[in-house]
Parts: sequence; C-alpha cells; structure tokens
Amino acid sequence: VLFSETEAKAHYATGVPVIDSQLKFQAAMAYTHQTSFDVMISDKLNIIVPEIISAEDLRTLIADLLTNAVIAVKSESKRNILFHAHIENDVFNIDFYDSGAPFAKEVLEKMGKERITTHADEGGTGIGYMTTFEILNRCNGTWTVEENLNLELYRKKVRVSFILDTIH
Repeated sequence: VLFSETEAKAHYATGVPVIDSQLKFQAAMAYTHQTSFDVMISDKLNIIVPEIISAEDLRTLIADLLTNAVIAVKSESKRNILFHAHIENDVFNIDFYDSGAPFAKEVLEKMGKERITTHADEGGTGIGYMTTFEILNRCNGTWTVEENLNLELYRKKVRVSFILDTIH
C-alpha cells in the first residue's frame, strides 16, 4: 500500500529533530516516486545518537542510504522501502530494506574503497557511499549487505551498526 500524501508528511518522533526532518523528507520523496515507505524505530535515538554518532552524521547516513533505496526501487514493479532503527544485543542497528535489484558484484567490491555508483546514467557520482564509509570509519560503525532476501516486500537489506558497549 502506497503512502498517502498525509502519511508522506507524517511526523517522526525519534527525539532527534534533524532525523525527524530527514525521515519526513524521505517519506515525501518516496511518495513522489510512488514508493511505499515504512519506518520502525524501536528505541529513542536521542539517547543513543550523541554517544556514538553525531546527529548530522546520522542524518547524512540516512539521507544517502534512503535516497539510494528510492533510486534502487524506482524501476521495479513493487516499490517498497523500510527504515528500521533498533537495538539488538547491545548493538544499535539501522536497517534499510528495499525491493530493488541486488548490487552488481563490481559495486560491492568497490563500495567504500573508491567512488562507485549504481546510477551513473542519472548523474550518480558514488560520493554517497564514500561518505557513508567515512562516517562509519570515524564512528566505529560496520556495514553489511544481505541480498535475495526471502521476503515478500524486500529483496535486500543494508545494515549499519554501532556497538553500544563503548558508551560509558
């Protein structure tokens, strides 16, 4: 089910205003591309964010990875995106699910090492992935990709994770 315009303008209550605004913007962008956009936030980010990552770095990660998800699904017949922020086993995870095609092998091999884009024909530069990996390196975060998920709505998941036991 696609978001209505009202839902695309929804307020997200993460406790971090810059993140709420970014999620609202991403919901509106998904709406304009006729894409279902769901958000699940299991824990208040205002407690986690200042301890492990700046609000601006987190906003940048979310902006880059959700924009990539919108681009990945726009040529698909099923266009679904899910943003899920949660804590699991003392690890803060942010999962970006989408119904787009799996990454090309070349993209996966070069991701974070050099500029690579999945949409050069549309002006993509690969800066987003480089920025993502710079932030993860600076904040001791990790990156994983799962593809060909056995899920009805989503084909892949990109996860960024931050260990919480470093918080004192």
